[in-house]
Amino acid sequence: VQAVPSSGSFLLRLRLDVTLVLLTLWYEFDSAVRDRGDTPPIFISAEQINDALRTKFEPLRKAMPSHTRLIEILRLAQRKNLVRFTAGADAAQTRIEIMPTIKRVIPFQDIADWTRHAERFLAGENAADLPDESEAEDV
Repeated sequence: VQAVPSSGSFLLRLRLDVTLVLLTLWYEFDSAVRDRGDTPPIFISAEQINDALRTKFEPLRKAMPSHTRLIEILRLAQRKNLVRFTAGADAAQTRIEIMPTIKRVIPFQDIADWTRHAERFLAGENAADLPDESEAEDV
């Protein structure tokens, strides 16, 4: 049983970079469990997250977070019990534990559902369509 909010007041308003990181974390968790047969929790480095972001959202490279911003995003995700992490001096040393709760908080049914959501962001790939610092996305 999963409670799904009927009101938008329960949704987080997230900036584009936060949304992209959370989408990437969900994807990495799903592919580790579904494709590789790993058992949760799933471990990944910040460097691997950055590589995955560049691969999946290359047209949105202007919205990619710096290492410092990535740590801020991971702290938000940690407060929401989506990840646990230990920040390192650089991206290779930052270890991230993706918790199974990410599948309940970001409730995509399958990878096709994730792809439809990700394409929404990729459709607005030119810089004029990217939200500025004050705009946010619903997730």
